[in-house]
Amino acid sequence: LVANLFGFSEDDLKKVLDTKQCPKCDLKGANLQGAFLEFANLSGADLEGANLEGANLLGASMDGANLKGASLKNSNVKGATFKSSNLSNAVFEGADASGAIFKRSNMNGANMKGAKMQGAFLKEANMQNADMNGTNLKNANMVATKTTNADMSNAETSDVYKSEPKKGKKGKYVKGKKGAKKAVAKKGKKSGKSNKAKKAKK
Repeated sequence: LVANLFGFSEDDLKKVLDTKQCPKCDLKGANLQGAFLEFANLSGADLEGANLEGANLLGASMDGANLKGASLKNSNVKGATFKSSNLSNAVFEGADASGAIFKRSNMNGANMKGAKMQGAFLKEANMQNADMNGTNLKNANMVATKTTNADMSNAETSDVYKSEPKKGKKGKYVKGKKGAKKAVAKKGKKSGKSNKAKKAKK
C-alpha cells in the first residue's frame, strides 16, 4: 500500500539501505529520514518528494538525480555531488553542504536557509527564487550562477568567486590575502641571468 501511495520501489529502498549502491533507483517519496548513506551512489535516482531529513549523505554521488521537493533538512551532504540534478523546491534548511558540488543543478525555489555551503561549487547552477537567508556561502564558486529573485539577506558571501580566475603562463593559481585567485608565472633568476649573458656575447 505504501509503494502504491508514493510510487517508490520497496526493493530499491531495501537495496539502498543495505548496499548504498542504487543508481537510477525509484525512491520517489521514500522515507530515508536519518539514513546512513555515506558515499552512497544515487546517481540518476528518482527521489522526488523523498524525506532525507537528518540523513548522512557525506560524499554521496547524486549526479543527475531528481530531488524535486525532497527534504534534506539538517542533513549532512558535505562533499556530495549534485551535478545537473533537479533540486527545485528542495529543502536544505540547516543542512551542511560545505564543499558540495551543485554544478548546473536546478535549484529554483530551493530552501537553503541557514545552510552551511562554504566552498560549495555552484557554477552555472539555477538558484533563482531560492531562499538563502543566513546561508554561509564563504569561498563558494558562483560563476555564472543565476540568482534572480533569490533571498540572500544575512547570507555570508565573503570571498565568493563570481568570475573565472585568469591563467598565467604555467596555469598556476594561488589564493591572495582575500581569497581571490591570482595567476602566477614562474620566472626564475636563472632565466634572467642567461638572457644577460646572451646579450653580453652579442
